[in-house]
Amino acid sequence: MTKYLEQFKSSKFANPGLLLLFILIFVPLFISDQFILQLLISALLFGTLAMAFDFTVGFINVVNFGFAAFWGVGGYTSALLATKLGVSPWIGIFAGLFFSALLGFLVGLLTLRLHGIFAAVMAWFTGLGLMSIVTNWTSFTRGPLGLMSPMFFDTMDRGPYFYVVLAMAVFSFFALLAIANSRIGLFFKAIGQDEEAAKASGVNPTWYRVLNFTISTAIAGLLGGFYAHYIGILTPDVMKTSQTIE
Repeated sequence: MTKYLEQFKSSKFANPGLLLLFILIFVPLFISDQFILQLLISALLFGTLAMAFDFTVGFINVVNFGFAAFWGVGGYTSALLATKLGVSPWIGIFAGLFFSALLGFLVGLLTLRLHGIFAAVMAWFTGLGLMSIVTNWTSFTRGPLGLMSPMFFDTMDRGPYFYVVLAMAVFSFFALLAIANSRIGLFFKAIGQDEEAAKASGVNPTWYRVLNFTISTAIAGLLGGFYAHYIGILTPDVMKTSQTIE
């Protein structure tokens, strides 16, 4: 019996995060208070963003101070597609994911050849540049006036939004967990622990750092798309560095 118990404790099914996500499925069935549901949505949203942010900090030791900008890019991409071209928000959020990932890839190519504080500062400057573009391109983004975005659901009930962000949290959880436990994840860990040793073992540090950065910003873009169609209005403040810190 002890042997089987130890096997279960070491298995992925015993992961406390997975257990908590499973319990959350039933929350709206017992909680009808809209304020509490809104707090839970915010917790899931920022918790999932934290997973994506930590994927870069925890594995390759790069603090992406411009992280909120990629979240904002995903939100603005989805909102602009919906308002300018009439694209469904359910399609727009994946366009936000793709565009944020592409932007993350290009930024990664430029910044991740640097190391430590230099890469972090370059990522921060990039985020400030993106926020400046959104703020000043008022004819397209409306800048500080705010860009209205259609909502996912024609209801004030927060329950449906809770399940959408929960699905995104579960997807991100499993995707990042699978990558972390894969061969690619092993390379990420090797680079984070000793880049020179990883390079001597045949690993291309720059390529895997850029890949890690791209995955992280892709998830940020997906969640930014959700935020745009959950709040219903976007301003450049969503891309501030303070959002990254939060």
